[in-house]
Parts: sequence; C-alpha cells; structure tokens
Amino acid sequence: MVNKQMRTGRPTVINASVVSKLMEAFQSGFNVREACWQSGISHEAYYQRLRNDDKFADIMAQAQNQITMKSKKLVAHAVTNGDLSIAKWWLEHKASKEFGKSQDDGVSEELRSLQAIIGEVVDSVEEIICQRYRRYLFVQREQKESSNLRSDQPAVIRLDKLLKLSNTKLVEYIELEISATKVDKSGVWGLLQQRQSLVSDMQLRAKAEAIG
Repeated sequence: MVNKQMRTGRPTVINASVVSKLMEAFQSGFNVREACWQSGISHEAYYQRLRNDDKFADIMAQAQNQITMKSKKLVAHAVTNGDLSIAKWWLEHKASKEFGKSQDDGVSEELRSLQAIIGEVVDSVEEIICQRYRRYLFVQREQKESSNLRSDQPAVIRLDKLLKLSNTKLVEYIELEISATKVDKSGVWGLLQQRQSLVSDMQLRAKAEAIG
C-alpha cells in the first residue's frame, strides 16, 4: 500500500537532516539516485540545490570522493609496507605505458572494446534492477516502521542494511533470494536474466578467442 506522501511526490526541502543522510549514503558508495531515495528527496531537488548552493556542492563532492580517497591511502600504505601484489597493480594502472599489460596478452583490441561496451550495458541493467528492488525495500520499510510493532523492528534493521548494499552486492542478494524462494517480489527476474545473458555472452566470446 502506497502512502499519501509517495503518491504526491518526494519532498523537495533539503534540511540538515537530509544533508546528513545524503553524506552517509555517498560515503557508503551510493550513486545520486540511490542517495536521494535513501534520504527521502527527489533527485530533481538534489540537482537544483547543487546548482544554487556552492557549499552544498562542495560537501556532496567530498562525501562522494571519500571512498576513493580512502582507497588511495590504503593502496599507498600497502605499497609503502612492501605489498608486492599491490605495488604491481599500482604500476600497471598508474604507469601503464611502461608497466601495463601488453596487447599480446591473448585478448584482441576488438574484444576489449566489445567487453567494455557489454560491461557498460551490464552496469546499466544492474542500476535498473537495484532501483526497482530498493523501491520495493523502501515501501516494505515504511510499512514495517509505521506498524509500531516491536516484532517488526528487526525487519526494519535488516531492510536498512539491504538498502545500503552496493549494486553488485545487492544484485547477488536478489539472485539468491529469488532462487531460494522462487518468488520475484520486485519484478526484476527478466532483467536478471538479461544481465546473465550478457555476462555469459562476454565470457563465451573470450573463451572462443582464447581457443582460436
């Protein structure tokens, strides 16, 4: 059952509480749409505030870049402390002209391009799957929270954890759930099959080229 607020649209006021929720969502790796959904606002309101408030824009940019900055520090720390595998990865990615993998590693440039295109499509399909499933989770959470039943509180906590999962982790969870229950509660089974078909096609092409 959809409540009145959801029928009339998501709130457009971004107060201190919403800013805090947006920061937490971005620091958990959410994209803009996911962060807005988690924070209870429309993404249109988010972008409007972004255009009109430089301070807000700086805060959001810092929150979005926090995981990347932490990752760089961890990589640098690992290299400094003699982790050869991380050092090799760093050289291959940051000094690729000198240390990167050559084009003779068994994968043609044509297949690389195709894999990149298929990878982008897979990412787009995963984004749609996660948007639909998070919408389903959000409705479930609102219903549980509004019931005021003590027995529903563990369910609310569980739903919050699911809402914070990255797209990759959430897709894995959805696949396991549907396989176990044989029930597609959020209407994403067709999209999951499309995603699997794309991934299988990419793997088959790579194997065929390796054999050839």
